[in-house]
Amino acid sequence: MTAALHDLCGLPSGSRAAVFTSGGVIALAVAQVLQAAPARALALNWRVRNASVTRLSFGRGRVSLDSFNEVGHLPPGERSWR
Repeated sequence: MTAALHDLCGLPSGSRAAVFTSGGVIALAVAQVLQAAPARALALNWRVRNASVTRLSFGRGRVSLDSFNEVGHLPPGERSWR
């Protein structure tokens, strides 16, 4: 996961990438971006909703969390945890 995040940060300026993965990988990426202790990834993992969107901005060797766990694109009846 760390290598994949590093590769994304190395994309040319203005690039966009879509990555589809599981909640555990999302939680690990968010914890890393926030420089949180690895144990925080476990807590974050319980908050990741199915089909949610997490947005990261990257460039110049940096990565920032723009949003976490967005579900506004889903009708209320289709929002679920697991």
